[in-house]
Amino acid sequence: MNLNQLHTHQPAGALLSSVQWFWQQVQPLITQLGSLSKQLVLSQEPHVVIDCDLNNQIIFHVCDPYNGKRHTFTSEEATRIWLEKGRLGIL
Repeated sequence: MNLNQLHTHQPAGALLSSVQWFWQQVQPLITQLGSLSKQLVLSQEPHVVIDCDLNNQIIFHVCDPYNGKRHTFTSEEATRIWLEKGRLGIL
C-alpha cells in the first residue's frame, strides 16, 4: 500500500468506525425514547425529544401539549429554564 492509498482509505475507515461507535451508544437511548414516547402521548406534560443536527450538535425539541407549539433549544439549560417557567405559569 502506498501513501496515497493509506491517505484515502484511512479517513473513511475512521469515519465508519466512529459512526458504528456512535450508533452503539445511541441505539439503546432510541429504544428507551420509543417506550417513553408512548407514555408521554397520554400526558399533559411537555414532550422533550433530544436530537442531533447536521453539525453533530445536540438540540432539544419541546412540544407544549396545551397549545401544540414546538420549541427548539440548543442547550439543556435553556430547555430546563423554559420547562420551569411553564411549570410556574410564567410563559
